[in-house]
Amino acid sequence: MIHLALLLQKKFAYWSSSSRRNYYPTGVGGTKQDIINRLSSLVLHTKTDENTHRNTRKPRGIIRTGKGGKLSIKGIKLLGHIQVCKLDPSLTENQMVNYLRENGFGDVHCVKLQSRRPDEYSSFRISGPREEIELLKNPTMWHLGSRINPFLF
Repeated sequence: MIHLALLLQKKFAYWSSSSRRNYYPTGVGGTKQDIINRLSSLVLHTKTDENTHRNTRKPRGIIRTGKGGKLSIKGIKLLGHIQVCKLDPSLTENQMVNYLRENGFGDVHCVKLQSRRPDEYSSFRISGPREEIELLKNPTMWHLGSRINPFLF
């Protein structure tokens, strides 16, 4: 920072003569010292090595998860969500839930989504425990041509 101020003083040293006292190339008036003060104040307010620790944010650590099994309080199961699309347009939510239960996925919820072309295909959001959702991502579970995507809210 100090080196920059010295460099600016050397660069504008020829302005010390009285004939060039009020000359500034951009059309803004001021003496050599005014220009150096303005430029130095800009340098002082920029991010430098001395003040980076105040401006940076400490990364947050991952919150630890519990491991106790026999406690008097209960937690919830972590949920996962996927989107399954490019299925038959006549497929209903009940048919989808029955299909999933027949294949061993009992604790899942299914919602039919509005498709861009409802006469050509249907889309579903399937929610359930994260372990079951990971198993549902298996392509052999679904019809050829259907798509399985992570569901983005």
